Amino acid sequence: MGTRARTILQVVAFATAAALPWLGAAVAEEGPYPVRIVAPWLELTSADAAAIEARFEQPLPPHEGMLPPSEYVKYSHDRRTSKGPYDELVVDRAKPTTCTELMALVDAGYVPWNEPVYLDHCTALRLLRRARPARISYVRDFVMNSEAVDVLPVMVANGALFDRLCEEYIANQQGVPWSVFDKVIEVDAIGRYTMDVSTQRRDGRMEGDNDHVLIGGGQTLVSILAWADFNGDGIEDLLVDSSSHPLTWKVTLGSAFIHSSSFSNVYILTRDAADAVMRVVDAERYLTPDKLDYEPCVYP
Repeated sequence: MGTRARTILQVVAFATAAALPWLGAAVAEEGPYPVRIVAPWLELTSADAAAIEARFEQPLPPHEGMLPPSEYVKYSHDRRTSKGPYDELVVDRAKPTTCTELMALVDAGYVPWNEPVYLDHCTALRLLRRARPARISYVRDFVMNSEAVDVLPVMVANGALFDRLCEEYIANQQGVPWSVFDKVIEVDAIGRYTMDVSTQRRDGRMEGDNDHVLIGGGQTLVSILAWADFNGDGIEDLLVDSSSHPLTWKVTLGSAFIHSSSFSNVYILTRDAADAVMRVVDAERYLTPDKLDYEPCVYP
């Protein structure tokens, strides 16, 4: 990441404290706080170990009429450096039939050939294996609404805009919230646990020619899946699922379109103080070669 990106992060970090004076309103109380699962598609009412293992072994797709899992492939070397078709680099192909098989392929270095159907689903189940009641919570009453973007980390945007995952990672480490990093255009709350967020880059980065100036933005659907202590520190965390599409405005034509590509992840979010911005736990694990399309992160 260059000097310009580092300067942007320094500016938004400085603005955070002044922009979010209301964050100190919540006060944590001693628990215990039981594990709470709210995502219907997980088909779990508790973090019962036997129930989670049964879901791991359930055939994919779990219901008739649903899309089958994507094929998972292993490449002979880094596909980003190749000038030929990706399929010429494939050394093995496999199609998982259960979450157990799917996660074993991911652990062995396989990646989805196209849309990663069920990868987030199986990842969430794996993380729920670690779910425990929490002793204290700063997130128990958190809901998805227009104020949520003031405390959520920008990493939930999945690095979809101009391959900026490295910048989002540093903002996460610095405690810069989404609404300070990006210009929030619209927040559409869907119930209490899901929201659809449209944003533009606050740094004004553009692409295109004089006739078709393109301003980068994104559209992200983010949902709460569960509350629990996922990392054993006694503090309650949020398990969230997030899916993003790059969104581009054609300024001269007054129109917008969504790119066909999408980016999704399951995150554990936490904070250890009532006035803190949330952060992604173990954020560095998302900085993998398949997520960094061009080059590794260069830290300031």
